[in-house]
Parts: sequence; structure tokens; C-alpha cells
Amino acid sequence: MTLSADRIARRLEKIFCAFLEKTTQRKGISLVLESKISQDGISFAPSARNEREILISLNLSKIEKGYKLEGNWFPEVPEEELMAVFAEEMPQEKIFFSCQKALHGYGIVHVACADLYAKPVLEKGDNLASQLLYGVPVILLESTPDKSFFRIQGQQDGYIAWIASQSIKQMSKKDWDAWKNLPKSYLEEECEGFFPGSTLAYIYDDCYPYFSQEKEKKKISLPWTKKESSQTPQEKILSTAKKFLQKDEWKKTTYLWGGTCIPKLDCSGFVQTVFRMNHILLPRDSDQQYQFSTPITKEQLQQGDLVFFSQHGRYPTHVGIYIGNNLYIHCSPAGEYSGIKINQLNGAKEYEKLLDRLFFAAGRILR
Repeated sequence: MTLSADRIARRLEKIFCAFLEKTTQRKGISLVLESKISQDGISFAPSARNEREILISLNLSKIEKGYKLEGNWFPEVPEEELMAVFAEEMPQEKIFFSCQKALHGYGIVHVACADLYAKPVLEKGDNLASQLLYGVPVILLESTPDKSFFRIQGQQDGYIAWIASQSIKQMSKKDWDAWKNLPKSYLEEECEGFFPGSTLAYIYDDCYPYFSQEKEKKKISLPWTKKESSQTPQEKILSTAKKFLQKDEWKKTTYLWGGTCIPKLDCSGFVQTVFRMNHILLPRDSDQQYQFSTPITKEQLQQGDLVFFSQHGRYPTHVGIYIGNNLYIHCSPAGEYSGIKINQLNGAKEYEKLLDRLFFAAGRILR
């Protein structure tokens, strides 16, 4: 083929980066699309790291009357933008487009805590990509042949991964929209089997799990009284974060890669859960949270800001919440114990010295 597969991949990367920055309010998004030439043509797919952001499966092959481009993609970048790339790179060729946006259906997480997987197998460890709490709306993008797993995108943080089919309730677009558009409450404590941060409908000061008909409504008895707080938003964030230092049974946190369900959390899962419990929806991973935040200097740090660390200096690999007086609260497997702890910037402990060397940036959540 007389065309540059790499040049096409770079152009597609720019299109998807621009779309994600516009729709997620994140800045500096970087994507890598890989092209592979075989006897069947040229295929384009995201790198393993970028499968959490986009789904692209495109193949360009030679046919008798020209070329055929087939496959699917998500998120919903306009089809004409993708077609234009290939048409402009192959101006002398006739291209038959047989592509579609990846969209299989709709649902919500219908278990207390659902594991998300990098690959569609029930294995954790490196395969545990993330977790979703009850009530999160999801878009179904594709399924395994036996429909035991769906690749989904969670609608609160945009994360794409595989989920076991029994963890979701499939529904019509009409019912999905109705649930998605209801006022929501994110639980502040564990309640009737629901984890803190779970998504419930909030109607006339009462909370309800999913229902499609009025007769299915089942009110949740909250163990606390909702009332107006005199705390500032930053004070609420710190108050919520410090709850997890307590030794109540559900607060005995330990570090779990991919964890967002208390008591097993990773660093960005902890930050995301704390902010969600205060009705602020953050992206999933530390580098995405950095892209979502407004950059500030270390000297500008205020309570409730985020502090980022990096093992390699290219993008954040760890995150914590600044609580004032050079202290930050975070979840990590190292230090005095595995779990949520408070450490100090410019601290004297060896673990704090290590983290100081890894300090990457600071950011403020203004939304």
C-alpha cells in the first residue's frame, strides 16, 4: 500500500484526543494508536494503556474495486472525521466504508461492588482494572461470544473495561435515561449493604435504589440525617477523607490495585471516592485526575488540593489530598502500613523522603 500507516495513526490520535478533551474537561490527553500491517491489510488499535480511554478496531484491506475500511470505535467521534483521514491520505483510491460506532446497549451496575477487568476473565491481580459501585450507569460496547462479559464505559468517570454480565442490569435507552437524569445522592456511609459512594436516586429527601416503575421503589433508611453543613467544600473533603483513618470495621482500609470499594482502595480510587461522596465526580486514574485539575505550584497548595507523584517523571502514578501544614492523606501499599495514612511533604521519614523525590505536581479541583 502506498500510504503511511503511522501518519494515519497519528492523525486519528489527534482526533480522539481533541474529542476527549472537549467531552471530559481534561487537558493534555495523550493517546497512542498502534498500526499493524498483515496480509489482511492494516489494522489500527489503541495501546494497552489507552484501552481504558477508547475502543478502536479498524482494518483497511485491499478489495477488487479499491479498499475497504471496516470495524468500530468509541467514543462517538463523528464518522465523517474518521472517513476524511483515510480519504485525504489515499486521494487516488476508492474507499468503501463499513464502520460503525461501538454501541451494544445500556445498563447500570446492579451489585454493591463490581470488578472491572483488563481482559474478560475472572482474574484479579494485574487484570483488575478498576471497580464500580452500585447505581453507576454504563454503556455496553461489546461482548464476549457467550455474553458472559461486556466491555463497558462507566458514565461517571468514562473508564472502559470488561465487566461480568451478572454485575449489571441491562435496560432500554428510555429507562437508562430516566435513571441517569434523576437527582442523585452518593452515600456518605455504608448503608443496607451499599458501599460509601454508591449512587442512589434522591427524591424528596429520600434515597432509592434503581426502579423502573413506581411500585418498585424501595426507600433506603439512611443511618444519618441529611442537613445543611456549615463546612466549606474543602473542609467537607478533608472531613470525609479523615473518616477512613478510623478503625470501624468498614474503614479498616488496605491498598488494592484497582480498588475503589471500601475497604480495599488504590490511591486514585481513594481520592475519587472521597470526592464522589461530596458530589464531585473525578476521573479514575491519577494521571487523569491530574489532567482534570488546574495546575498550581507547591507553594500555592491549599486544603483539598491534590498532590501528584511519579515513578518515572512522565505522568503521575500516585495521588493524595493535601490537608494543610505540609501534610497529605493518601492510600498506598508502602510506609508504616498498607492503606490510608497521613504523610508530610519534606518529612523526616525515609518513606516521606522517597515520596518527596517522586513529587510531580499539584492541582486544584475547581468544578
